[in-house]
Amino acid sequence: MTEAVQSLQALLGRISGFFDIFDLSFIVSGASSLTALVLIYKLHGPAAFPDWVSGGYGGALIVLGCYVLGILSFVLGRLLRRLVMLAVSRAPFATRLTKQVGDAILQHELQPRSDDISPQARCLRVIQDKYQPGAKPTEDVRRSALRLYTLMWTQVRQQMDLAPSQVLLNRYWVMAALCDGMIVSSLLWLTVLLTSRARLEHMQLGFLAWVGLALSALSMALFLKEAERYSSVQVDDLVSTLAWSQSRPTAQAVVTPSSTAGSASSAPSTPASSAPAASESSHPGQPTQ
Repeated sequence: MTEAVQSLQALLGRISGFFDIFDLSFIVSGASSLTALVLIYKLHGPAAFPDWVSGGYGGALIVLGCYVLGILSFVLGRLLRRLVMLAVSRAPFATRLTKQVGDAILQHELQPRSDDISPQARCLRVIQDKYQPGAKPTEDVRRSALRLYTLMWTQVRQQMDLAPSQVLLNRYWVMAALCDGMIVSSLLWLTVLLTSRARLEHMQLGFLAWVGLALSALSMALFLKEAERYSSVQVDDLVSTLAWSQSRPTAQAVVTPSSTAGSASSAPSTPASSAPAASESSHPGQPTQ
């Protein structure tokens, strides 16, 4: 039965991995970007759309175009967000990630066991000994934090009992990717509306043009803020998951009073001299050896 469940989990994992290629976060931002391009073609294009666009071949190309534009929007959006955060915080991405990991470790009190000599434990000791909140991380702390971040992701992926946390962490990544893609899509809409404002006013749609410009600028700022927030929450939740995994009690078999009574009645020939030792070893709440 256990082998059948494991085989089913492996099959579902392969299926979900296949569908992860067609991430809907790419489709959403790609469709929004493609709509902006269609609008500017419709307003400034020399002719109407070809007839094949409305057919099945055109539909397949539209879906493919949404996906490709979505990936491009995601890549450019993440780069743009890091450039904006670099200008705001005056710290590169590696330094900001180091601070996020270090602050989360101190907040959740993630500590290695005294007898643990794994790479993860060594990185934790370096951060606990040398990391200072608010100060610029040293090169040793930076390397340890970045390595620890990768090791924690590996541990979450490899432990089956942490699968619910992995689902939530993947959700954070997808939402951050969606917001990154929508940053570029909002910027594209802002550019299209700016370049087409005169045309829209000529069509007596000037009010809608101004509303679209305001919404595009506002959504670009909000998507940038939300993408950074999801990335920060993802780091914090990753550290808290490992802290919970280390602090939870280990599963132990406990002898219940009924089973103790049953074992005593089933062995009437036990010598009287050994009775105190038997009752002490089978006390309720003590783990069986």
